[in-house]
Formats: sequence, C-alpha cells, structure tokens
Amino acid sequence: MAGDWIKVEENMPDKPEVCRMAARLGIECDAVAGKLVRVWVWAGRNCNADGNTSVTVRALLDRLAGVTGFCEAMQDAGWLVVSGDTMTFPKFDRHCSQSAKDRADTQRRVSKHRAIRNSENVTTVTDEALPKRYQRREEKSNTPVVPKGTDKGPLQLRAEAIFRKRIDTPLDASEAQAFRKAKPALEATTEDDWLALEAFYRLPQSETRTRTSLAVLLNHWNGEIQRAHAWKTKHHTAQQTTLVSMS
Repeated sequence: MAGDWIKVEENMPDKPEVCRMAARLGIECDAVAGKLVRVWVWAGRNCNADGNTSVTVRALLDRLAGVTGFCEAMQDAGWLVVSGDTMTFPKFDRHCSQSAKDRADTQRRVSKHRAIRNSENVTTVTDEALPKRYQRREEKSNTPVVPKGTDKGPLQLRAEAIFRKRIDTPLDASEAQAFRKAKPALEATTEDDWLALEAFYRLPQSETRTRTSLAVLLNHWNGEIQRAHAWKTKHHTAQQTTLVSMS
C-alpha cells in the first residue's frame, strides 16, 4: 500500500489461513502475520493498480519475508495468485491500493467529524450545577391530577399551570384554537422538555422574554422548548466559567 500505513485486521494472527501457513512453514502465527505485513507493504509500493507484478519477484519476497517458500504458502492460503509470468495479490484494490487508503482516510475523517459535531450539539447539564430555582423537582410529579367535573385533560392543565390559570377557568377562543393545533406537539413532549419549559417560565420574564399568553406559547410550543434548553445550557456554561475563574 502506498503511504505509511496499511489495513490489518485485528484478528489476523488467528485467521485460519495464517495458522495453515505457520504449520506449513514451521514458524509461529505471529511471525507469519508480521511477514505478511512486510510483503503487503512491498506490494502496495511496487504493484500496478490491479495488484500485478512479475512472477520473478517471488524469490525477492521470500528473501524479504526471510522464509523460503513463503510465497507458495501465500498461494495455498489464497492470498497470492500466479498465472504465467504474472503474480497477483487478490482484492488489491480493496485493501492495498492508494484508492483503498483514500477511502479509509475519508471514512475516518467523516467519523471523526460526526463525533465532534455530536459532542458539540449534546451538552449534559446536571441539576447540581444550576440554581435551585431551575432544578427539577423529582420528589413529586408536575403532571396535575384532573379533578372531577372538568373536561380538561392533564396536558392542557399542565400547560395552563405555566400561566397559573385556575382549573375552573375555561379557555378563550384563541386559546382553544391554539390548544387544538398544538395538541399533537404536547402529546409528543417528553418529561425532560416539560421540566425545562416550566423552569424557564418560572424565571423573570424580563430576563427570558418568554411568551406572555397561553395561546402564543401553544402556537410556538416546540420553539419555546428549544429556547428553554438553550437557556439552561447557556446558564450552565456561564456558571461553570465563573466557578473556574474563582478557583
């Protein structure tokens, strides 16, 4: 393979082909694996794009491996094919060529970029790092109990509770319309999203610029949840920076 590295399987010393070569040559499997690497490195630097070279090179590769008959053992393992005056390394383009190396490099860069992007987008914030007013209260559920005599469901009551609406106060026309449209979004809201949103709306409105009416909140439900999580993450980061500067 051209370049300063080649692809090697982690279990190569234990592969059946390696074990058969070791038994035939009278050496250890680990030694066979190391000698194969030397031969494949040479092939990557000297074969053409199809993995072909002159059959006369066989003696050279035996000397490179330091074992007479090493190339014949590779033939028996299916890792070398001799046809007339040509010797071919099977699946050369998949494992040993420059294009194989380029594909592996690209895959590695993409995986690394994806991992960095995911780590930047996901921030774990613990309650201990936040002010008490923003910490979730695990000792009791925030889902309200639906009292008898009302046709309001628990999701509607929980949304109304953000604005401290009385249970017996009916929705006005704009609120009722907004609730009907937002109902699927409310049903898809996770407990973590609920807690973040409720904590966000407990903060001073002068700081958060939260919506001032239930209807507007319902019309911007998912967007407000995103703002709540963003506020929580930003507050956590700012507090961590302060703690570091004080330490």
